Amino acid sequence: MADKPIVVETQNLTKVYGDGGAVRALDGINLTIREGEFVPMYEQPLSANARHERAQHLLELVGLGGRLRFLPSQLSGGERQRVAIARALANNPQLVLADEPTGNLDSKSTEELTGLMRQLNRDQGTTFVVVTHNPVVARSADRIITLRDGHILRDKRIDNVYLEDLKEFKESALGRAILQGTLPAELPALTTVLPQLRELLKAA
Repeated sequence: MADKPIVVETQNLTKVYGDGGAVRALDGINLTIREGEFVPMYEQPLSANARHERAQHLLELVGLGGRLRFLPSQLSGGERQRVAIARALANNPQLVLADEPTGNLDSKSTEELTGLMRQLNRDQGTTFVVVTHNPVVARSADRIITLRDGHILRDKRIDNVYLEDLKEFKESALGRAILQGTLPAELPALTTVLPQLRELLKAA
């Protein structure tokens, strides 16, 4: 995917891309992440002081309050994506479209970023629509819409993440073996709890 900016479509809608191109571009014009945070705000009638305070607040909100004067090249990939999220929130949008926001991140940074988006949704009411191929990221959402060849294959709400994990386990090779009562010889310890496991999976 080519480098794409975080586009402010309207005051209520912003986009975040997983390649981090817009954040990395700040290096080319020698802007710190706090200075880069001002850019989307120029569309709003804010004073310089108001932009400064909001930029600091947003970067503190995403856990980067101690790196305000850093250039993007001085940050990790996960931190740059936090900057991207902060910039997307600059004008208080109701909806943020995130295209593979964790695509270039390791598992730890992925967990931290998905946790941050859930926290912002819970605390500020910001809705995140996330495009992802990562099932871990998908399961962190309240609703999962699965697409195939441009068509909706499945649309389901996630009311209980533990129940969803259990349903996924039910479809695994081990889950099917437990339901059939044919445990592999390598797992004799499960024999004592096999009846309970079968009932648990049947109820899922």
